[in-house]
Amino acid sequence: MNQETRWYLIEAVMDARSRAVQDSFTRRHELSHFAGVLAGFRYQGLVTQAEQEAWYRKMISALGWAPPDPPPAGMAQAIRLEGDDLPSAPELDLTVPAILRSLPGSQDVVGDYHGSSFSVTGVDICDTRTVVQWRVSPEPDVAALFPEDFDALQAELEGVDDWAADELSKKSREAFIRGKVYVFQLTDDIGTQYQRTRHMGRYGSEVATGAVTFKPTVPDVATELVVTWHDVGLSLPVS
Repeated sequence: MNQETRWYLIEAVMDARSRAVQDSFTRRHELSHFAGVLAGFRYQGLVTQAEQEAWYRKMISALGWAPPDPPPAGMAQAIRLEGDDLPSAPELDLTVPAILRSLPGSQDVVGDYHGSSFSVTGVDICDTRTVVQWRVSPEPDVAALFPEDFDALQAELEGVDDWAADELSKKSREAFIRGKVYVFQLTDDIGTQYQRTRHMGRYGSEVATGAVTFKPTVPDVATELVVTWHDVGLSLPVS
């Protein structure tokens, strides 16, 4: 396999790994496109059949499915991917929310989490939604936050020219920053199911800030909120 073909495959698979969860229809569409590219590479003699099958399985895994074991030599295999056939329609809400009350944020700060500190700077409880403001400083060690993904990347980069490996590593880190690093969850003490509907942020190497919107609003009977960033969380009393 030549360097250019390998660079494309590495970047495409890592880009898929870097995205937050997508609906299965979108993922299947991306897998179909990637399969077409691989078929073109195979037709041109740029990849072998074994390489074509191996990279197809890498993309299946990168998109969030568990590929089955490879078939015995000389046998073909059909792979059925689970999920809805069509994506659900996006929920349109053009109303301007009214803020019912604002919480000052957590007095606690998560420190030295993969090189970063994490804090919740405020929460707006609106009539139809809940908006959480957050702060992370400085930018975390992305490779430490997603070790399996970056271990896979390092294995794929073996034998690639140093300058290209550095560039692909940089692109991968930036893709994870945009896609998976700043992903937050909201829970409360009564088990309300909150769904992220919008996320706005400003990302920098020294400070990243943003606001993530969840639906629904916090029920009146809830007394505690927990904002989780990956596997660390901060609790806020609701008063």
